[in-house]
Amino acid sequence: MPSASDYGSFRLSSTAAPLIGSRFANELGRYTYITPTSYLTLISSFKQLLSEKQQEVRTAIQRYEGGLGQLEFFSVTITGMQKDIEELQPKLVVAQKEAEAFIEVGCF
Repeated sequence: MPSASDYGSFRLSSTAAPLIGSRFANELGRYTYITPTSYLTLISSFKQLLSEKQQEVRTAIQRYEGGLGQLEFFSVTITGMQKDIEELQPKLVVAQKEAEAFIEVGCF
């Protein structure tokens, strides 16, 4: 979303155009004219640019929200896996002791 300063720069550029045009005429001897049609074209171009930038921002927001959703999903998944590991830890210790006992006895 454009800030107030963006609109201010647009307003400044539209009011400064006649001054820049007269300076151009003085320095180069070429005259420029700002017609109602060209002014409307300027406004139309600004509206189109504004619309494109707003769409870019909406797309970026959707991407960030999607990434945030993925992070939340994986956080829950990892938490579940950690609980599973903690629950299986005693069984692993018992299995490890049994394996060591088999190795000592020579059954393996």
